[in-house]
Amino acid sequence: MTSKQLAIFAAVILVAALPAYLVLSRTLGPKHYDDVPIVADVGETENKKQPAPNQPLSTEELAKQCKPSVAVVKGKFGHGSGFLLSSGVVCTNAHVINLDFEEDIRLHFPSVQDKKHRGPYKAKFIWADRKRDIAYLQVDCNEVPALELAEFYEFRSGQEVLAVGNPGLGDGAMLENALSRGMMSTIWKSPEGPTLYQLNIAVNPGNSGGPVIDSLGRVLGMITAKTKDREGIAFAVMLEDLRDGMLEAQGQSNEATPDLVDWFKANTVLSRMIYIGDLYLRALETYTKAMDTAMARGLSPNEGLRAAEREMADDVKRVNRMFAEGLEINYQSISKSPFIVATDMANLRRMMEVCKELRTLYDKPHGTVQSYRQRKDQLRKEFESLVGYFSRHDKPPKSKKG
Repeated sequence: MTSKQLAIFAAVILVAALPAYLVLSRTLGPKHYDDVPIVADVGETENKKQPAPNQPLSTEELAKQCKPSVAVVKGKFGHGSGFLLSSGVVCTNAHVINLDFEEDIRLHFPSVQDKKHRGPYKAKFIWADRKRDIAYLQVDCNEVPALELAEFYEFRSGQEVLAVGNPGLGDGAMLENALSRGMMSTIWKSPEGPTLYQLNIAVNPGNSGGPVIDSLGRVLGMITAKTKDREGIAFAVMLEDLRDGMLEAQGQSNEATPDLVDWFKANTVLSRMIYIGDLYLRALETYTKAMDTAMARGLSPNEGLRAAEREMADDVKRVNRMFAEGLEINYQSISKSPFIVATDMANLRRMMEVCKELRTLYDKPHGTVQSYRQRKDQLRKEFESLVGYFSRHDKPPKSKKG
């Protein structure tokens, strides 16, 4: 998506300031790889699968059948939704988990009847495609029933559908497995992003990763975004993309290879650094404007800095927490990975250095107003160049266990 197109969206995302499609280069991974073997049956599962009805179900019947398979996907920085498909494979949006390291992700199934099987469950990364905004996690939850992807879907404008998800209410509160009824509206083709279903349905932050279900209880798509300023217009990942991703996940035998584990970790490191850099640049812009305003009123630049510091205090506190919560240790871990090519690692290293320089420029302003502005602009230019480098490709390389 172009920056203009991104402006009309607010991704239904646990941290809305992070650009959903800024991801690590395809070159991050083995320099050579093979095709994933074809898997014959996507539906085979160890989990109990809901029997497919022959007749349309009422909303009440759909809720009773499908809600137990829908998960709250929680990390240290927020939550989203997901749903169990087969053999302990949970599908969610890539953007739901892109700020959290694997060890911090937990899944809860709040609608499972037996409380002891609701979780929390630890999750293991299997596979992701960030351009299509899909990710697959392995969860050991054999007593949780699984949903079924529709075998085929021919889009029908006006078809009634049900979305299940976990919209947030603020301050950590949420509505667990809330229902939204709406209809398929049209297919939206982005010039640069994926093709998506557009639905007339009410969804909110926290619904990301929740299933879109037809009257027979089959999954047709997955909620991924909503429009920023208009209610009732949402977008969903298409069935074809979900099925293709499931084949990729099962091609990994539901277990990520070491190269994919490092790819996922490196992308999380990168996502956090992009978020950190974006916010510090906004803070520095606030600083320079506040200094200009103060001087225009005949005050010292420091008067402006003090006012801006109060304005940005909560955001900076959140960013500093992101620095502390595992970023450095995971960055050091991937720096030793044999699967990350030298150019990617060099750019990741420089991204980390730029983020630290931005932090220092915020914490310890120095020099003249003009020199401060110049250094801020230099760091912004370098930061945006690095983001551009990493935004060219969106999914891990295919690989085969061996």
